[in-house]
Amino acid sequence: MNFLVRVAICLMFFVGVAAAEKSIEVLSDVTVNELLKQGYKLVSTDSIGFSTPSGDGYGRDNVGLVYHLIKGDDLISCLVAQQKVLCSKP
Repeated sequence: MNFLVRVAICLMFFVGVAAAEKSIEVLSDVTVNELLKQGYKLVSTDSIGFSTPSGDGYGRDNVGLVYHLIKGDDLISCLVAQQKVLCSKP
């Protein structure tokens, strides 16, 4: 969960630098399949590897998937990691 929060904060910083007048809307309780059913088109996917701290002092290796969907002028980016989905709309 901490990882998803950190990713959301990083996304806010990147979008904030690119367009300071716009804010990020974080979508809750949405899945990639629901967005596809709403007419969004999948434009790219990527996998990421990351490490999260564990209680024993060693990092725990994880893998996540990033999806970018578009519908008209709307872009939505979703991160799927640790059985959770976090989508944001710049």
